[in-house]
Amino acid sequence: MLRKSLVFLLLYGHMAVAAPKWIAVRSENFELYTTGGERAARDTLRHFEMVRTFFLQALKLGGASAPAQIIAFDNRKHYEEYAPQSWSAAFYHAGPDRDMIVMSGLGPETGPTAIHEYVHLLIKHSEIRFPLWINEGYAELYSSLQPKGNKAMVGAPIEGHYRLLSGSKWPPLQNIWDAEGYGHSGKNGAVGAFYALSWALMHMMNLSDGYRPKSGEWMNLVVGGMTAAEAFQKVYGKTPDQVTSDLRNYMGQSRVNGALFDVALKKNAEKPEAAPADMFVVDLSLAELLVRRDPKKARERLEALGAQKADHAAVWSALAQVAMLEKGEAAARAHLDKAFAVGKLSPRMLRNYAYLLRAGTDKERRLEVLQEVIRVEPNDVDARLSLISAAMQMKNYKLAVEHLTKMRSVKPESAQFVFHSMAIAAHELDDVKGATAAAKRLRQIAKTPEEMSNANRLAEYVAKTKSEWAAAAQAPASRPAAMAHLPEADFAAGQELVEIPRLEAKGRLTQMDCLGQQARITVTDGEQRPLVLLIEDPNNIVIRQAAAGPVDLECGPQTMPKAVTVEFEQKANLGDGVAGVLRVLAIH
Repeated sequence: MLRKSLVFLLLYGHMAVAAPKWIAVRSENFELYTTGGERAARDTLRHFEMVRTFFLQALKLGGASAPAQIIAFDNRKHYEEYAPQSWSAAFYHAGPDRDMIVMSGLGPETGPTAIHEYVHLLIKHSEIRFPLWINEGYAELYSSLQPKGNKAMVGAPIEGHYRLLSGSKWPPLQNIWDAEGYGHSGKNGAVGAFYALSWALMHMMNLSDGYRPKSGEWMNLVVGGMTAAEAFQKVYGKTPDQVTSDLRNYMGQSRVNGALFDVALKKNAEKPEAAPADMFVVDLSLAELLVRRDPKKARERLEALGAQKADHAAVWSALAQVAMLEKGEAAARAHLDKAFAVGKLSPRMLRNYAYLLRAGTDKERRLEVLQEVIRVEPNDVDARLSLISAAMQMKNYKLAVEHLTKMRSVKPESAQFVFHSMAIAAHELDDVKGATAAAKRLRQIAKTPEEMSNANRLAEYVAKTKSEWAAAAQAPASRPAAMAHLPEADFAAGQELVEIPRLEAKGRLTQMDCLGQQARITVTDGEQRPLVLLIEDPNNIVIRQAAAGPVDLECGPQTMPKAVTVEFEQKANLGDGVAGVLRVLAIH
């Protein structure tokens, strides 16, 4: 009997520890890697394609340029190894080369959460900046989108929101409209009310007979800067109390409207291709998911992958992210040097590489990298501005003018830089007419006495050629200096840098306010003085800690305030009491 048992274990014991079988399902806009079933994978990918097609058509948004990657586990324990919060059903991860949606499974339990995250991703890649409640309301509304043959149905009720709104007291809608975050909203179910009311409002605005016909006009006003209350009054002639009454009646109906839309999917989206997954790609993706959760483990896995394929640029790109967390910019730049040398970098990592090259001596390499960004993404205005600034600093005026003339529109915050640079560069190339025209535009947009004085001095200078100035024996020092472009925001921003000194403070992290895609922390020193800092993008904060593993911070007051050192940049106009933008968070 013992012999038979041993034979059984030898023959079949390996089955208990066999590695999960990964498959890949692809369409034009998605790559889905999963250990789940092929049919469920195809259905999931088709659902994502339908949401993407519908949402871009409905809101006329531009989608992400690179295909998004979906990782779907069929083992909850395996999923929790990578998830930032073990209780989540799905999450979004910004990888070095592409955006990733990670799901704990395939099916109706995880689908809505994953779609919610993907809608946020689509909005992030658009040029539209919605108020927080509209962003969350849209994500909730479209998370329940259901395929109906070749149509998509929008507006299916979300029962959890219905139950909450029917069984609890509502906060004033003005609180929802004014919300910048919900860090203080953990009491009395206010977080749930925020999501539920945001969903209910967007449902009524987009699908009710009384609000839908003018919802586009209302949205344009709000996106343009008008408050929700002002827009409701202007478009519908209704006060916040009247909107609240309409919403109560709408949610109290025995049925609400849904809408069916034709959604024409391409052939490879209708029947996406499935095949065994390339395990190198899977292992690389899983290692990338660990970069912030466990940098040491991520580095070990990535180094092993690099030993397999030293010419794979994505490995070095991911190692650059780890190095940024563990060792700083110089180490990250060394990895991106290798990535750039061995292969094609994604636009995202090209921008990061250009950022890291700003303080080095290889100015020509930085120009080369920025030109590559523009080659693959010609509509990237920030990269083009960075290239213009770099060319001006290197006195490559011909290259600067080449890209200045390709600027089809200029944002107000960049206009001074653009016209000032055009005037200087054109003058250096003996184009007095072009320089004079740019100086004239600079005078037209001047808003302060200082700006007008600088514009007048520039206009006076460019009115004469370089040879005329020389003949007049004027000192070359009278030439106005080149203007620096706007400060670069962070490691991944891809704008031109002007060095801004960082300040440092120590204390205990006592509060974190979650503001949708941003956050705000409060660090209190030994004399109980609070320092409030903004986290513009959580994915671009350098976090240092003595122990490996996830950083455990909750929204709202911290129950066990951690001793921290923060590095930050002072910035104005961030809100009352906010001293600057967090760059480094060191946890002791």
